[in-house]
Amino acid sequence: MTVKWEKTRVGADRKAREEALRQTIILEAAEHVFANKGYRGASMEEIARAAQLSTGSLYNAFESKEELYRALVSSRSEQLVAHIRGNISAATAPGRLEKVIETLFHYFDENRSFFLIYLDATSGFPWHIKGTMGSATFQQYQEVVKMVSDIFREGIARGEIAKADPAHLGVAFMGGLNGFITHWISNSPGKPLVDLIPSAKSVLLRVTHEPAS
Repeated sequence: MTVKWEKTRVGADRKAREEALRQTIILEAAEHVFANKGYRGASMEEIARAAQLSTGSLYNAFESKEELYRALVSSRSEQLVAHIRGNISAATAPGRLEKVIETLFHYFDENRSFFLIYLDATSGFPWHIKGTMGSATFQQYQEVVKMVSDIFREGIARGEIAKADPAHLGVAFMGGLNGFITHWISNSPGKPLVDLIPSAKSVLLRVTHEPAS
């Protein structure tokens, strides 16, 4: 009885690993195709070829191009949120905001395909996220904005940042980051995004230079 249960568990574990691997392969293939063709120009047939799967197998995993697209963006966005959460430890609020800038710029520099997909879907405007990428991705974006707003709130309470509405500061800060990255991918795609980190810090952290009295 125990042996049979162990075999069943091992089989289930192997099946789960195989499914996770197939999911990774599909998402990587979809990211490549969407980045190069855009959402409208991409097809499930082309994504299946890139993933070395039959079109039928791809449709068994994802019922439509829209479902696959949203799964891809949600997965990458979740990964980005995790990166930010893991990298914002610093002694001061301005220091944590610097870490947010560094993390975002490094992530998008290393994952240009994902940012091209984001730009194609939103035209660079974060408020388009919900309509094109789905509510899950919009909630992830809102989570990052809240994270940043909370940093501002703590900094204001400790006198490190001038008094202002922390929610508005969070939105403005993320909007500024979005603008920097959109300008980079539109005008200097051959230049490393990380080269713009000093400039982004200089501009976006001006609000932190004057402690509240």
